[in-house]
Amino acid sequence: MLRVPAAGEVTPPLVERKIEKVVPVSLPESFQRSQAKKTANEVASAAPSGEVRRRRRQPQENDQPDWERARTERLVRISKPGKSRKGLWWVAGIVTGCAVGALVMMAMRDTPSPQPIAIAPVLETPAAIKESVPEQIELPREMDRSETELIKELEPLARGFLEADTVAKLLPFVRDSGRLEEKIRAYYPDGKVPAPGMSAFNTRSAIAYRGKLASVSVRTGDFMERQIAFLRMDDGMKIDWESFVGWSEMPWQRFIEEKPERPVLFRVGLKMQDYYNFSFADEKKWQSYEIRFPDGEHILYGYVRRDSPLDVKLRPLDAKSSRLVMVRLKFPPGGTKRNQVIIEEMPADGWVEGAGK
Repeated sequence: MLRVPAAGEVTPPLVERKIEKVVPVSLPESFQRSQAKKTANEVASAAPSGEVRRRRRQPQENDQPDWERARTERLVRISKPGKSRKGLWWVAGIVTGCAVGALVMMAMRDTPSPQPIAIAPVLETPAAIKESVPEQIELPREMDRSETELIKELEPLARGFLEADTVAKLLPFVRDSGRLEEKIRAYYPDGKVPAPGMSAFNTRSAIAYRGKLASVSVRTGDFMERQIAFLRMDDGMKIDWESFVGWSEMPWQRFIEEKPERPVLFRVGLKMQDYYNFSFADEKKWQSYEIRFPDGEHILYGYVRRDSPLDVKLRPLDAKSSRLVMVRLKFPPGGTKRNQVIIEEMPADGWVEGAGK
């Protein structure tokens, strides 16, 4: 509900209507005098006795609007000099007290509490850990030499070995020639050795070490990539002939024809395979392996009890990869299939016997 403000009363800025410019309209002078007299009488009658009310001046065009002036008046408060000075003293006291309290709190918080002197504890290794620490591994003697020096020693040996065309010329380069001479002569009945020759040595520009052997890749005269295993013997570095030719106790053709039920030693490539049929149809009982002979063309399927210690020993790290091993194979009793055998034993990992000793 709106009311007419009294004289001298500030109009509230939130409810005051905006005063728009009004273009004055010329009225008759007699009408203006009568209206002024009437307004003066109304103001005089509304004012209480003893109080004089003055007529409110009409705003001019250059006057500032009341709502803008009212905002400033609310922000600035004019007090008497005595009261203002007293209030300032109270404010100053409160600010000073807060500052002192804050300084005390900060001093108490920042002051570090005394800490005991740290003493490094004496660490004792438990007996179980001491026992589990492996002994120092002895590196191959050949690794103590520079590769350049080793290659200078090995290259003439490889060339002489690959160019020997008779057993007599071959034996001086062979490891354990005294023990193997009979095997070698049986392998070459006429005493003649196919000599492929050598066109390049260390074709992979790296020497592989394993145990006490050093393996080097070569390219023969007929452009075949081969690996030669060198071992240091009492009479110097020698070549492992058995691993080079993939020697086995029996030729694979004869093994398939005779189907022996006793274990026979072979050097083969081994790979996990899923072939279960005939006498080995139960895949929960057997684990199947693909057996590849040194010629790389003929394949047998070997079986071992699944998850047995031998099965775990045979498995390659990668199920899809192949590894070279020495195994003993035999045919099952009454076996009729030419390509299914039992893996009885794995004497060595790799084709070089005694390389890790």
